[in-house]
Amino acid sequence: MILEKRIKQSNFHEVYQKILEQNAVKSEVIYKNKKDSGNVQIDPSNNNGKFVIGEGIYEFKIKFDVANNGVARIMNDHGIQVARIKGGADLFERYQDISFEDLDFTNKLRRYGTNDLAIIVNKMGEWALITFLNIESESHGAYGDLIEFKWKIIQ
Repeated sequence: MILEKRIKQSNFHEVYQKILEQNAVKSEVIYKNKKDSGNVQIDPSNNNGKFVIGEGIYEFKIKFDVANNGVARIMNDHGIQVARIKGGADLFERYQDISFEDLDFTNKLRRYGTNDLAIIVNKMGEWALITFLNIESESHGAYGDLIEFKWKIIQ
């Protein structure tokens, strides 16, 4: 519906409008996964680093970036707050052991390695966990930017 509305109200050149339409479709098909858990590889240089997991009150709009090989970032943007448990990737399966009071959500962005656990809280107060399986940076010698991660939405 949003795409149809944009097309009807557009004053843009036809070529530019076609690019906008293609980007909107890619954002829905490639950069979104409505499942409660999963594993994905993305190039955070595309789609402005945005990837959406879940749906409804369990939706998390996450913005990723690659700092260098082995280090990814998640921004406190798009209605989420992020914290990190350094070396806490093993808590992914034991999330009941996480103490909410010990988490720090005060930074604009958080840096994560493959041994760290990302804790994300959306505007609805729902939680998601992310661990990184692989992080590569083109600017640091990799073929391209790549983030492979798994997630779990806690319901």
